[in-house]
Amino acid sequence: LGGYISDNYHWSWIFLINVPFGLFCGFVCWRSLKTRETPTRKLPIDQVGLILLVVWVGALQIVLDLGKNDDWFAADRIVIAAVMALIGFATWLIWELTDANPAVNLTQFKNRNFAIGTLAFCLGYAVFFANTLLLPLWLQTQMGYTATWAGLVAAPSGIVAVVLTPFVARIAGKVDARILATVSFAAFGYSYYLRSGYTTTASFYDLMLPMMVQGIAMATFFLSMLTISLDRIPPERLPSATGVSNFARITAGSFSASLITTMWDRREALHQTRLAEAVGQGMPYRLAADGLARTGLTDTQAAGAITRQMVGQAYLLASTDLFRMSAWLCLSLVVIVWFTRKASPPKGPIAAD
Repeated sequence: LGGYISDNYHWSWIFLINVPFGLFCGFVCWRSLKTRETPTRKLPIDQVGLILLVVWVGALQIVLDLGKNDDWFAADRIVIAAVMALIGFATWLIWELTDANPAVNLTQFKNRNFAIGTLAFCLGYAVFFANTLLLPLWLQTQMGYTATWAGLVAAPSGIVAVVLTPFVARIAGKVDARILATVSFAAFGYSYYLRSGYTTTASFYDLMLPMMVQGIAMATFFLSMLTISLDRIPPERLPSATGVSNFARITAGSFSASLITTMWDRREALHQTRLAEAVGQGMPYRLAADGLARTGLTDTQAAGAITRQMVGQAYLLASTDLFRMSAWLCLSLVVIVWFTRKASPPKGPIAAD
């Protein structure tokens, strides 16, 4: 749907997709939870902590958003923003650990499941988000796909996840969350492994199949990781712990979005150099140029066509490199998950802190 709106109207309109769904979810939550109010306690607002948080997160966002276009630390404003983010983060960390009523309660990381679970959650989400960005980027810039068709390639992952999520929710209380997390990371890894076999002649079905496998991973990923991360957190601290976990996850996603596009371009440059060295002006180049000349192209046009093919293959190789790396990262996360304790069933209502 977002691709269709981008192709036929304007890309900025796709953000409005969330409005009706947000209103509907808000209405359902209000109707369902209005009779389940939990005790509240008025606490002092950590104004210093909030200001420091805004400073270092804002500076970090500038680095991530503008770093690639400004050639990262070659630009003064990126260096300044990075220094501000580093100093701001260090100051914020010290303040939050010593303040009596911190805006973000970092002592929750003493809980082994919360610390390791949040780490695995962030890394898994970062890999997922990076690949969610990389695939349509490659399809639209190198494969000639429109935003609509790139969206159709990705759609099966969401459809499969929606179909499987109710089933996963029913069995979640009966199955060790670490097993569900293992299934999730294994499915993610297999999906990325399948993508590492993409070619420039891949059919729509070839492109879509790994996305169906990813749908299996999505159905188990969020539920299992939240179950592990929030295990043994006192009910009154669950809202705070959930907020910290989500903040860390979203920040990791921002990192991965900037990192994956930079790595993609640099791997493309590496592969293009190697392909140019292999082809050069020797026999492979002459055979290709002669074949194009017979179709009526001039030498300049033939050279341009060969270069475009070389660039397309270089971006393909860069993409498959990153897909393969993602697969290995997901398999390593399976190991990390098993350093957590077996999650116990939730007890009692969630109270506000």
